[in-house]
Amino acid sequence: MAYKFTLSGTRRGPLRPQLNPFTLEPTMASAFVMSEDEHRAALSVIARHDGGIEGGRGSLALAKAEIRFGDFGDEGTDVEITGDIDSALDVLFEIATAGRMVVINTHEKCDEPVPVVTTADARAQALASEHDFGRPTLVNDALHFLVVLLPGHPKANK
Repeated sequence: MAYKFTLSGTRRGPLRPQLNPFTLEPTMASAFVMSEDEHRAALSVIARHDGGIEGGRGSLALAKAEIRFGDFGDEGTDVEITGDIDSALDVLFEIATAGRMVVINTHEKCDEPVPVVTTADARAQALASEHDFGRPTLVNDALHFLVVLLPGHPKANK
């Protein structure tokens, strides 16, 4: 089974033209982005775990899991995790903390997406930017991160 997540920055980027997905009319919108320092910090965590990103795509192989990144840029990335979710979420927690990112669970085992941040600064920035997914939950450690993102996980019931 693959678990899917979206990671995004917490700052509003510049307005850009795009199509409204509902009306298909052209509109101006801004994405949520990371600063250059936050982006570099997130990439350094991936590199420290012997992973890599090239052309926006990449992966990170752990002992019991693999994390795949799609379109990793200043706006964030889509993430797919296969294998041992516990160890992979420990690393995802590190990446989110370094990049001051919002993590949203988008996998099929999730009834409702939950936005999560790992630092008070990231939460304050997301709230100030009025992030699209509402008020993010602040978690302070990798276990709480796992419990909030995977409410049906065995560790969530302890």
